[in-house]
Amino acid sequence: YPRDFWMRGRLRVALKKENGEPINPAFPTGHHSLDKQNKGGGRKRKMATTSSVTVKPTYISTGKKKWNILYPAYINSKLTEAEGRRIPKDKCAENPNIAEMYEVIKQTGLPCEPEIDKAYPRDFWMRGRLRVALKKENGEPINPAFPTKKVLMQHIGLAIPKLPSRLNADANQGKGKGKKGK
Repeated sequence: YPRDFWMRGRLRVALKKENGEPINPAFPTGHHSLDKQNKGGGRKRKMATTSSVTVKPTYISTGKKKWNILYPAYINSKLTEAEGRRIPKDKCAENPNIAEMYEVIKQTGLPCEPEIDKAYPRDFWMRGRLRVALKKENGEPINPAFPTKKVLMQHIGLAIPKLPSRLNADANQGKGKGKKGK
């Protein structure tokens, strides 16, 4: 019978538009796993064939997809290793955010792109992550001072407390007024 749709459990996925054109030109007649002939014995049946068009994902470029991902939880001194911290507490920052991490990485000269709408998988209330390129296409490091992701995370954790925004915030907290006397 003609394969106009593909059944996946209770989900019916349309493969052709109402006018008969395929929705995805890479798979004009059906699901890609149906292309192979039945070679395992049993009843032989004719399978759908596909064209040789390759489809690349459009949501992110191929190069950026291979960049390293950094979540603020990786360098948060308030979290345990089970909650997502990846480096020692003495090299972490207290409650870092994406803006601070981005500022430190830009100072290192590494290509970086923030993704604010993404959530940390262990705690989806933590929003934001950074994509960082550590190596060139040929595999050598962009900045020899940061050959691995762990070295970069330790640098970020030590540099965030020294940022002017953190120093100003700490100075303003110390100037607060005490209790009013009666």
